Amino acid sequence: MSADPDELGAIVTAVRRMEAMLGQKTLDIPPREQEFRHVFRRSIVAADDLPAGTILKSEDLALKRPGGGIRPREMHSFLGRTLSLSLCKGEQLTWKMFE
Repeated sequence: MSADPDELGAIVTAVRRMEAMLGQKTLDIPPREQEFRHVFRRSIVAADDLPAGTILKSEDLALKRPGGGIRPREMHSFLGRTLSLSLCKGEQLTWKMFE
C-alpha cells in the first residue's frame, strides 16, 4: 500500500488513538478501591433461620453484601453438608459451622 507523508501520519495517529482506546492488558484495582473491595463483594449467608443438623440445599443459602465471608464460588462446597451450629437469617457461613 502506498501513502504520502500526510496519509501515513493520519494512519499512525489513528493507530495510536486505537491503542489508547484499548487500554492496558492488566486490570489492576486502584489503591483507593482496594480498601472498599470487601464492601462490594458478596458472601454466602443463610437464606432463613437454620437449626443445627440441617442438611444444606441451594434454597437454604443466599448471597449478600458485604463480602468479608466465604465467596460465592465456594457455594457448591456447602451443599449436602450438615450444619453443626444454628444460623440466623442473613448470618454469614464459616467453615467452623461444619466441624
